[in-house]
Amino acid sequence: MANFDAIERRQFVAGVLGVGSTFVLGAGTAFGGPLVCRSPKPFRPGSDKRPIAERRTVEALAANPVWKAQMLKGYAAMRAFHPNDPRSLNQQGNLHNVMCSGGAIEVHQSDRFLAWHRCFLYFQERIVSSNIHYSGSGAPTPKPPDPKFRLAVWDWEATSTPLFPSAFTTGSLHDPRRHSAYYANEGNILPALSVPATNPFEFYGYPVGGAGGSPVLENGPHGAIHMSTGLQTAPYKDMGNLSTAALDPVFCAHHGNIDRVWACWQDAHNNVTPNSIDPSTSSPFDAAWIHNTWRFTDWDGQCYSITPASIIDYKQNLRYTYPDCGKRREPRRLVISVSGSRLQSAEAGGEAASLILNDLQIPAPGYGRFVVIASINGESRPVGRFALFGHPMAMVMRRSVLATLSPEGVAALRTGASFAVAPEPADSGGLDIQVVRVTGGAPLKVTAATLVAL
Repeated sequence: MANFDAIERRQFVAGVLGVGSTFVLGAGTAFGGPLVCRSPKPFRPGSDKRPIAERRTVEALAANPVWKAQMLKGYAAMRAFHPNDPRSLNQQGNLHNVMCSGGAIEVHQSDRFLAWHRCFLYFQERIVSSNIHYSGSGAPTPKPPDPKFRLAVWDWEATSTPLFPSAFTTGSLHDPRRHSAYYANEGNILPALSVPATNPFEFYGYPVGGAGGSPVLENGPHGAIHMSTGLQTAPYKDMGNLSTAALDPVFCAHHGNIDRVWACWQDAHNNVTPNSIDPSTSSPFDAAWIHNTWRFTDWDGQCYSITPASIIDYKQNLRYTYPDCGKRREPRRLVISVSGSRLQSAEAGGEAASLILNDLQIPAPGYGRFVVIASINGESRPVGRFALFGHPMAMVMRRSVLATLSPEGVAALRTGASFAVAPEPADSGGLDIQVVRVTGGAPLKVTAATLVAL
């Protein structure tokens, strides 16, 4: 085992080598201690010999005392590791923090988002799995990962009432820096599943440094659930902020559902990725995507380098499956005409819908909960909501977001209303947007908009 106390922090820096933004070393942060991931071995597809097993939902596993005991022991071990050990929960949170630093290695707000988090889940699953027999005292002694154990998926989309998964409220799975409840019905995955294979950037996010921004999932249900789960008093804590989000064990359950949606979309579209050939150009949509290289520590402390090429076939290479996303009716996708802050679609119906806003300019402070306001008969009325959770560094305040839109908001599109965006009032308490009193707001500025009728 490495003597982590003896490692000098000045030896560790966050940086980039060569093509594809390779994560080299992690700097010591507010969590304390360096990230240690040196002399990596390339991850080899086929090296994981575990049987393929399903990552089941938290709800399905909640009544399983064996699984819950294994989770409690696995995360207790992660909390018991030396805080500078890369397998500790402290350093797992640190790793995510380093990768959301706003620099060249940033994995958010781009087409790196889904792939990097899939890798993170895989290696943390193996760390937990290797410690499911932890005694609860002293330093953990990891064993090879249990062949049957898999992390759970928080299927927040299936929840109709504001309940937090009970399995994560006790022992090592509990995080005191959470909301007492989260907003229900903010996790609709249908708009993401409706994205056509001919537009992978809408699903994955756009290349680093380009226009367009994040995947449809990131500033939609992903951000909303983060904001609902993390304590929202200053300073933001754990799930409520990118820099601390992975310190909460429920982080992986949340991202397991994001990864499940990607898996369902992959299965429906023959594994289309940003590296697939664009039929209109005969070139990859994003030639650089496949060359990203990231480093992660496995259960035994060995460092591995891994690329998106190794994780596209998640079933064979990473050894897991997911519950089916279910049969869903095909939603209507309507392109909306944009003229300044005015949005119009003569085909819009009167039902609730989701609104995809590309390159939305976000009012200050650039994170938090926002309401979408429509000017209806000369009156400003809140007709939608979206959430962006806090980032540790200032970034360009333009995002592609997925907002929920009320029937009144959809009806306003038929006549061509002017729209605005404003921070949600602090005293709204998560109440229905129709009863939140909001006036004014910054005029809505977007490059394109799409209505997804649910």
